[in-house]
Amino acid sequence: PRSQPCSCPRSAKVTQLRASLLIAAGADVKAVQVILGHSTATMTMDLYGHLFSEATWQAMERLPVIPLMQAPRAIEPPGPRAGSSG
Repeated sequence: PRSQPCSCPRSAKVTQLRASLLIAAGADVKAVQVILGHSTATMTMDLYGHLFSEATWQAMERLPVIPLMQAPRAIEPPGPRAGSSG
């Protein structure tokens, strides 16, 4: 793993494109923070948080459709036992 931020070009448009591509690819906020060289994840979220919101919905759309299962029936309490008076 890299311990230093990427040494790619630093123009604002290039940085925003890199952030957008990373987030769209599923990178988490901490990974984006380190790659872009931000001092905190809060800074990354302040700048690109709206993209994470979009990425969440896009990721959910890619999930396979899972049919809803019927809820299991409630377990009924046992009836009176044979031979008991209760």
